[in-house]
Amino acid sequence: MEEVLHRRDEEDLRSRKCLYPTSYEKVREVFEQIMVSEHLSAINDEIPLMIQQESRQDLLHAYALLKVTG
Repeated sequence: MEEVLHRRDEEDLRSRKCLYPTSYEKVREVFEQIMVSEHLSAINDEIPLMIQQESRQDLLHAYALLKVTG
């Protein structure tokens, strides 16, 4: 999950360097669809283990990814 957040930030930076401002939101939506929404069940399956292990950092990453899906 940390890698996905890192890639999201990289993609935002790339889009701001190379694309028109009107394209930023579309790039972000496509990224979130591919990297988060399509793997939503896998993320949700890991959450009970994170809670059991009290892995706060992983839970923060999961929350950051899941809040974009609504």
